[in-house]
Amino acid sequence: LARCDVPEARGTADRVGAQKRKGVRGICQQSHRGKSWYAAVVCVDYLYICSRYILDLTEALDNLVVLTDIKLRIGSAEQGSFEERVQAAISGVLDEHGSCSGKLGMTFRIKARMKYWIGSCMLSPVYHDLDSALKAWRGMERFRWPSGRHAARFALGKLFSEWPGFQRAFLDMYRELGHDEEACSSHLALLEERARPNRERHIEFWNRQVMASEELVQRGLRKRGAASEHSSARLGTWEER
Repeated sequence: LARCDVPEARGTADRVGAQKRKGVRGICQQSHRGKSWYAAVVCVDYLYICSRYILDLTEALDNLVVLTDIKLRIGSAEQGSFEERVQAAISGVLDEHGSCSGKLGMTFRIKARMKYWIGSCMLSPVYHDLDSALKAWRGMERFRWPSGRHAARFALGKLFSEWPGFQRAFLDMYRELGHDEEACSSHLALLEERARPNRERHIEFWNRQVMASEELVQRGLRKRGAASEHSSARLGTWEER
């Protein structure tokens, strides 16, 4: 299974060595036998769109321009489902640039944000077919949890209840593309176990937040009750007069 720190873009240099980011945002680099290979990648709404790895950095930058135009087109579209906007954007931008998905070696991956459960977000296997990638994207939609500084207090309860379903859906993507499901499952379990101490700290923090919120509610109820009793006592005194 792939972590989300460096997205892969399979193509000419499929799995050819350690990947790293170039200085240009959206360009990934792989080194193999003393040569550097470059690929363009953009992400829009949890969908990575990648070009193939090539030796020419200038051409990779040209590919990044195309992919960036696709990303902007998807984001600016006001009508249609996400799938329809992606399909229309890719078709329209490639026509405008006089290019094609085959020339770019376009591939797709789906991101799953899992920071509070296994310490990282995860990536689906590589999809070479857009329709299959969009189907997988839709299947993972229900497992998109809050992110950001304060997300833990909202997300952990949801994560805890939905983690088994996420595992099944995530492993199904690998199985459907011919990957060893058992090996993927073992690796996912290993990541889960390694992240257990951090997850337990988040759970402890979440529990404290829940208890603090409940205490505030109870304190408010007690204050309202005391105020009501005081008001009733004053009313009784006035009636006695």
